[in-house]
Amino acid sequence: MGAAGCVGPGGVTLQFALALSGEVRSSVTTVLSDTTLVTHVDDQNQFFELELARNATPQQLLERLVAAGAPITRFELVQPSLHQIFLQTVGAEGVEEGMSGQG
Repeated sequence: MGAAGCVGPGGVTLQFALALSGEVRSSVTTVLSDTTLVTHVDDQNQFFELELARNATPQQLLERLVAAGAPITRFELVQPSLHQIFLQTVGAEGVEEGMSGQG
């Protein structure tokens, strides 16, 4: 996760959990790959963890997803893990590949 995302209170990048029901349409994939809205996507099939771009708002992202026909079952601001905060503050240099701090 980069430090380029939309910054919330305390300088922490805003991150969202997104869950979809049914098949993920190409139009939804197009929205999630728009770097003016999202700087990072962790794609786990029908569940996504998103990092907003610096000048994007949650409302803009949600509006674009709805317009794209996304079958949204969850759209929620999530708190970053301590590991993610550390990486945003210190940087990811020197972190071994595959060491995400998740799980």
